[in-house]
Amino acid sequence: MKAVKYITIFLFVLFAVSAIVIPMQIHAATLGQEPYGMDSFDRNHQCRNLVRNSGFESILTGYTTTYGLYPGPYRSNGLIGVTTNAKSLQSNFLNFTGDGNFLGINSATNGNNDFICQDIRVERNRTYDFSVSSRTIWAPGKHAWYINGTAITGIITAPSGSWGTSTGTWNSGSATIARLCGRNMSKAYSGADFAVDTIVLRDSGRDGSCNNCESHVSQKCVENSVYWFNSCGRQQDLIQNCSGNQTCQSGACVNSCTPYSSQKCVGNSVYWFDSCGTQQELSQNCSANQTCQSGACQDQNQNVNCSSDCDCGANGFVDNTFCTGNDVYKNYKVNTCNNPGTSNSSCSSSLVPIFWYGCSSGQTCAGGYCFYN
Repeated sequence: MKAVKYITIFLFVLFAVSAIVIPMQIHAATLGQEPYGMDSFDRNHQCRNLVRNSGFESILTGYTTTYGLYPGPYRSNGLIGVTTNAKSLQSNFLNFTGDGNFLGINSATNGNNDFICQDIRVERNRTYDFSVSSRTIWAPGKHAWYINGTAITGIITAPSGSWGTSTGTWNSGSATIARLCGRNMSKAYSGADFAVDTIVLRDSGRDGSCNNCESHVSQKCVENSVYWFNSCGRQQDLIQNCSGNQTCQSGACVNSCTPYSSQKCVGNSVYWFDSCGTQQELSQNCSANQTCQSGACQDQNQNVNCSSDCDCGANGFVDNTFCTGNDVYKNYKVNTCNNPGTSNSSCSSSLVPIFWYGCSSGQTCAGGYCFYN
């Protein structure tokens, strides 16, 4: 009877342990998969996004991870989980959603560790475009992306308040398998947690129908910078960052101009011009007894005192030398025509003191000359 009792207890414990262990094994099996992408039956995979389950619609199918899985100990580091709202993973996370499922990462404190990886079949000697969306869920999270151990992005600080997209490129060389990994780059104990979504890796030289794409076909604006795009509409390398007084328009950096900044003559008419010198609308057509001069219609019989600075006399040195400190100066007269070519024109002049020479040691400047003491 005792033997039967012990056997019964043993079977009960074995059944209980199996009930716990078996579901964990089933869940773990969804993580590791055969390399995804090109195979002998469907090379067209190379023309589309090669990342399996890129938006985490199938939870973590296709990925491997060294992190623990939510639900885990409250505020424990080194956990990941698929959700539609970050706050559902941990109560102190920000309350935001994405476009369906996304992956939340409570980063491990030792930093420089991979939170997810996926093996993808690729073709040799092809260039691939990469992109990923991310967002901070608790203090600024930092991550980077690697293929076969080589960085394909810089360190990405996940944006706060909205999703942001980061990009990179990779050339396969002789590789036929691309091990794509997302890596936590923060060692902070508190915070530095983030979310990722829409992971994309595709052949930059082909469109979704496997048509070859011609490189560097057009230039387009991305925010306030100009980038090359191929014939399939994919963004390529940077051409130019527009400066502070420029805006990117129609694939080019153009000056930020103030409209109606000045008036100038075009033929015998007055036109508005912006601050960049671009002609705008007509301001006035001069009449038959008028001529357009200096951006205004002037009567031909009006008394014009000057039309340019030259009409006001030659510039040059005037007067005697004089002392300033222990140096000798002389005035230079500058003549200016004000309102040139109009009835209001007038000449004016100004004196600019010009350094002539300096007195040496043991000399004193007096009356515009240097004298020995």
